[in-house]
Amino acid sequence: ALADVADLLTEVFTGGPELILKVTEAHVERIFEIIIHNDDSTVKAQFMITLQAMTKIEELDLPVGRNQALIVKNFCRFRDTFCPEVLAEGKDTETKRMHILTEPEDTSDLQVLLSATDLLA
Repeated sequence: ALADVADLLTEVFTGGPELILKVTEAHVERIFEIIIHNDDSTVKAQFMITLQAMTKIEELDLPVGRNQALIVKNFCRFRDTFCPEVLAEGKDTETKRMHILTEPEDTSDLQVLLSATDLLA
């Protein structure tokens, strides 16, 4: 159900440039909280795609710096709990990243890793 909500929000932001400009810090924080407190990797990946949709007005290929700054701020704020596969440091994290990247099948953990990397790019 939450993955569907994320898809719906992504569509709303993709098709509504005026809504992208109305995003507040509270909206971004709430999405981060959902990602952090949800155990389903698919939901996490979908909400990261939603965050990505909030960063650019697609029709104009125009990045929205304010929204990008809010997302980066929250990435830094939740560094220890948000996508540790991407943001955490240390040998154990590096080993886990490599395991996710080299697994033979496409996993939801891989989708989270790719979505977070794409969002940060």
